[in-house]
Amino acid sequence: MNSKKIHLLPLFLAIFAFLVYWFTKPPSILWIDSGTMLAASASLGIPNPPGFPFYMFLSHLFGQIMPFGSYLLKMETFTILFSLGLLFCIYKIILTILESDFFFFKKASPLSSTFQVDRADTWKVHMPNLSAAFGTIALAFSYQYWSQTQNTEAFIPTYFFVALFAYLLILINIKKKAFLEDKLNFTKYSSYSFSILLLIAFLYGLAAGMNPTAAALVPAVLYVMFLNRKTLNISKLFILGLIFVTTIVAVYSYLPIRASTWPFVNWGNPQTLDLFLGHLHGRGLDIYEPESGSINGFTGSPLIFFQTVSYFLLNFILQFTPILFPFIVAGMYLTFKKNKYLFVFLVSVPVLDLVYSGLYTSGNQESWFILSWMFFAVFLGLGFYFFVNKLSLQGRWFSLSFALCFLPLIVFFTMLNRSWHTFSSDYAYNLYSNLEKNAILIGTGDFFNSLSHYLHEADIFRPDVTPLTANVFYVNQWSRDGLRMATNLSISKKIDEIIQYREYSEYNEAMNQFIGENIDKRPIYVTHLTLRASALAATDGGQLRLDERFKFLPYGLVLKVVRATDSAVPDLSKFDFKFKTLLSNTPTYLERNYKGAFKNILNDYIYADVYLANWFSEKGEKDLALKYYKKALEVDPYNSETLAQIGTFYANNGDLNAGYQYLQKAERLDVKNASVHFNLGLIFSQLNRIREALQEFQSVTKVAPIGDPIVPEAQDRIKQLTALNLNNETNLEQTKNWQKVTDEKNNISVKIPPGFELETPKGSKTSLLSDKKPANLGLNLEIYGEKLPDGTNIEEVLKSSPLLMNGMVLDLQPINFPGYSAFVQVFGTTNGDSSQRIILIRNGWMWQFKAYPGNSVNFQLTYDIISTFEPLNK
Repeated sequence: MNSKKIHLLPLFLAIFAFLVYWFTKPPSILWIDSGTMLAASASLGIPNPPGFPFYMFLSHLFGQIMPFGSYLLKMETFTILFSLGLLFCIYKIILTILESDFFFFKKASPLSSTFQVDRADTWKVHMPNLSAAFGTIALAFSYQYWSQTQNTEAFIPTYFFVALFAYLLILINIKKKAFLEDKLNFTKYSSYSFSILLLIAFLYGLAAGMNPTAAALVPAVLYVMFLNRKTLNISKLFILGLIFVTTIVAVYSYLPIRASTWPFVNWGNPQTLDLFLGHLHGRGLDIYEPESGSINGFTGSPLIFFQTVSYFLLNFILQFTPILFPFIVAGMYLTFKKNKYLFVFLVSVPVLDLVYSGLYTSGNQESWFILSWMFFAVFLGLGFYFFVNKLSLQGRWFSLSFALCFLPLIVFFTMLNRSWHTFSSDYAYNLYSNLEKNAILIGTGDFFNSLSHYLHEADIFRPDVTPLTANVFYVNQWSRDGLRMATNLSISKKIDEIIQYREYSEYNEAMNQFIGENIDKRPIYVTHLTLRASALAATDGGQLRLDERFKFLPYGLVLKVVRATDSAVPDLSKFDFKFKTLLSNTPTYLERNYKGAFKNILNDYIYADVYLANWFSEKGEKDLALKYYKKALEVDPYNSETLAQIGTFYANNGDLNAGYQYLQKAERLDVKNASVHFNLGLIFSQLNRIREALQEFQSVTKVAPIGDPIVPEAQDRIKQLTALNLNNETNLEQTKNWQKVTDEKNNISVKIPPGFELETPKGSKTSLLSDKKPANLGLNLEIYGEKLPDGTNIEEVLKSSPLLMNGMVLDLQPINFPGYSAFVQVFGTTNGDSSQRIILIRNGWMWQFKAYPGNSVNFQLTYDIISTFEPLNK
């Protein structure tokens, strides 16, 4: 390659990278905040903290200038162009370092003869360019860099400025080399250095309005200023500071100015000084609940820092593939040996990036690491230069060595070819297309917030639908104020009065108040995740529950809120979802939050079918229920919720074995699912496996969130199971001094506690044990025993029993009473009254004990008395 062509190398690289990026970019939005950023950019709104004002302005301007394509396409192009600019800066940094022979502040130190980098005539004159290309190509197709280049967030444009500043700071030192070699006088050098710093001060002020991670280069800037302190004085420092601060203030004035117009995307509503400062530091977003895995914001935790370091190192090895890792180490070694000042400058950014990521945890952590990968790419190119020189590689061996920079492209192409990823657009269509006109759509979580804002403000779809993110609505006053100003939703001040952040019940009370204020004006829909995810991050409480005025109707990917008296039935056509990309084509992500976001939309499809199946099950349409349970299972055979629901369905319909099998699978997949443990406990109880039933109910009390009503239910079951063991030492000890009474008519002998009497009315088949106390202060046991003919149907006998049981059977449980077949039936009425019938069977005899009222304060005595039972005629 001749000298003229070598200068075209960056252009060839840019064209090649552009084509790869262009043809692998996704046709629909990616996860996390990308949709919110698009919406805010399109409408000049305010996204999540810190608002990214310069990115909003610059991307909006680009969107207006680019004459074709959707807004998504425009912003993807915007990111790709900045990515190419960043790669050019990395190329120039490597090239400049090599061409200056590692000059930085001072001349490079000569290496020993063993490690000397030869610059003799035989050396290939274009090796610096090829080494720069090596590092640049490896960075271009490293996983996270390539992934973010496909995204529409502010990271790549921000990091372009960081790379540009690094290059400009290196240029300052190149001019110093000319000064030291007497090719430039001090005045010109000082003037040049100051002009570069002025440019950096201005551009850094702008970049501060991109993403706060741009601050990672600040120590390097101060380091260079310190090294060149002789060229600076107080007046120059004042001017630099004034330009930097003035630019930042001007950039961030965007926030209150735009907030005052009440755009639809108006996170934090930063109109006042308090709201402005709160928005800048992300007020309300700090979460530290390691037990639940929810951590965001400053932690200061040594454990979290250690986990971050470990995760950083894992990503470090994976980004460029492990094969290229030795080149990075070699480049760091070479730089350290040649010029320690340069080494400190280059390594300062990864060090600060790691420290910041360890102290301040975020879902965007992988994207923050790109800052480090940029500077490791510099070391990568320098390491390649070192290896080629050291090993004197030429011809075929040189070509093979250079080809290694394309390894990330080969390894990650399948993973990052997202040209077929229509998951979010498919989801958007299936979510929105069936909604009635002027609908209100209530959802929760980052992706719903992102997608719904995108569809409302950027590439607009169903503008008549008004989305409401429930968790943001509940937690933030500014959200409710913004919706009052930007929409025609009815949001009364009573909702603000309800929300005091004291109890989980406030959330449901507030949401039901909102539903009540709007349901007669507009149709209201709720996503399935809203019923499962908490309104308060890092908590298990706060899922949406309707009060007695309303109910949910299955409605495709959503649930329609209707009046409790509404007799509407599901329209099955709304469950025929349309897909350009089948859900079975599961994408592969290294980003943890991307994995979680995809799982959430996958679960929405599953839960849509499960909720419909539950509806059919409640209506007694077993075949349709089973059809939709199995349809849900086809989407994900390992979804614990689906397995649990199918298991419960089989158990409720008498197939305890099938129910047990499905629930056990669900338990293995999700050991913290309280309802799975509870239902397994019910099955074990019915199978008379008391010990295992107790273990399951005890597990419920350990894993269920605070305030979950399933906990007292489990505790009641534990009491029943332990109480119904009628042959334990506690019963024997407690009853040993009680009075023994007999009833020959019913063939019984029992002991009764003080205050109880046995009555055997003439003409009645039954006897009565009672303490004669009124209402729930008293306890009554009506007793009936009879000899059964062979082949008697027990169920038919119970139906004609002289013991009159009020209400319907709510539950049936076995009793552990050695020598007897024993069980208890729990009856309940619509007005809340309850009673129990304990049944003992042995040697052709059956005894029935009716215990009432079920809310007796002495109900436990029922089982104590029965534990003393003996037949008179054995």
